[in-house]
Order: sequence, then C-alpha cells, then structure tokens
Amino acid sequence: VNSGTYLSENALLPGLVMLNSDVITDTKIYLQELEIKMRENGHVIPAEWLQSKFSSMGINSYVQNFTLNYPFSPGKKFYGINVYGIIRGGGSGNEAMVLSVPFRSSESPHPTTAPGLALLLAITSYFRKQKYWAKDIIMLATEYELLGMQAWLEAYHGTSCGNKGVLEAGELPARGGAIQAAINLELSSLKMKKIDVKLLGLNGQLPNLDLVNLVHRICSKERVRHSYVNKEKNSKSTSIRAMATFNAHYAGHCARTSYGIT
Repeated sequence: VNSGTYLSENALLPGLVMLNSDVITDTKIYLQELEIKMRENGHVIPAEWLQSKFSSMGINSYVQNFTLNYPFSPGKKFYGINVYGIIRGGGSGNEAMVLSVPFRSSESPHPTTAPGLALLLAITSYFRKQKYWAKDIIMLATEYELLGMQAWLEAYHGTSCGNKGVLEAGELPARGGAIQAAINLELSSLKMKKIDVKLLGLNGQLPNLDLVNLVHRICSKERVRHSYVNKEKNSKSTSIRAMATFNAHYAGHCARTSYGIT
C-alpha cells in the first residue's frame, strides 16, 4: 500500500558521510561553558561569547541588531540581537544552507535551548574541518524566537514584511549565497527519547520533501526514534490512515487529474 517516499535529489546522499568526530563530547564542553555564561547574565543572548567561539574556529562571525516597535503600545520597543557565522563553501558561493537555533533567556516560560546552542557550536567545529562543502553554511543563533528569524531573513533578502516601521531589521554586515534550505534545532536536553520533525511553515507552506526525508533517513540510519507531529510511523496503520484520508474528499475536481489537468 505504501512503499514510502524517496529522495529525488542526488546531491543529498544520506548516510554517505561517516561521522568521525566526537561531537557529543564537544557539545557537553560547550554546554558547561554556556550554562556558566547564562548564570552570569541569562537575560540576553551571549553574543560576545558566541562570536569568540566562532572566531576560535577560524570562522568570520557577525552580529545583527534589530528593533521591534510594539504596534499595540506606542513608544514601547524591544531590542534583539542575532549572531551568525558563515562557513564558506568551495564552490561559487551562489548557494547557502542555514542551521539555526533560537536562544531562550532564563525568563522564558519555554524549555531552555542551551543544549541546542552547544550542539550548534559542536557541529560548526566539525563542519569547519571538512573540505567537501559546495554551498556556504550559515550558523545562526536568534533571539526572540520567530521574531529574530524574521528580522534576519528580512535583512538578508533586503525586504520588509508587514506594516512599515514595526520591525526594524537593520543591515547585515555579511551574507552568503541564495538560501536553498534551512533547519532549525530546538534541543532542551542532551538526553532525548526521540526527534520530532516540524515542517509546516506560515499559512501551511511546506518545505522540500527531500529535506524532510533526509532527516528521517538519517535518524533511521543512526537508530534514533523520530516522529512527525509527535506520531511515530507504523507501516500498517499509517498506510491505512493515509488511504482513508485520500479517499475521504472526492469531488468533481478529482476526475481532472486522470487527464493530467492540475
């Protein structure tokens, strides 16, 4: 009934590269240092500390300052900082990928993302030593969750969304190539039972299915439990639910597809 989806992008080749670096050990070291910094001042993103770590790896790092002029309370402003480093690929530099982690302060009601930031640095250190990158890889730490990401994307692409003057994204000191894909990590502990993949964008927009399949394929290879919308795949029940879902909404438009009419 369901043979599973496949990867149509040959460049991804999941499982081809073998991990030969102790990323876990590096993550634990970075996490210990980060927790000390957050105890000193956990209200703001440790921008200088992150930049120093990027610099020690030989990576150029940059800071973006942005401001939110709160539209429902005139005169009220929120100031945020994003920190990012760019690993330049060996190609033309026309394309880039983004690996991002949101920073959550000690005052946030949500679980901490400090382990995710530590993992980001450990992955950056490992990636920096590799020579086969064809694209620029941008490592990004954002403040204020979605707001920080929105500010960074607006500044990166030179655009402005929403009402003018509400979000002042400012200028980015450096850019990579055109962003082809991005993964956002939210890790609240180094010990986890499974990885849950979230892929829905604004207004129901979806990413490239190859990227989603890549994540699940690598999880399977490394024997990590993985789920989508907190539901793990069960071959029989998943196939039956999928078949029932597709058959539940027949109408006049369905006949067109048999003739190649979309």
